[in-house]
Amino acid sequence: LTIKESFLLGDQFGLLLLEGMKEILSCLEAIGDSVHLLQDISFVFSQSN
Repeated sequence: LTIKESFLLGDQFGLLLLEGMKEILSCLEAIGDSVHLLQDISFVFSQSN
């Protein structure tokens, strides 16, 4: 590998890593949203009882 080639590989790996991080973050956000939803639902149920 030349220096330039290893930089190109590093860039591609970095991009993959970034994409992966975005996926993970959006998953975490979705999980957080559903947790809030569950909390809201259980709150409503506890109020109605």
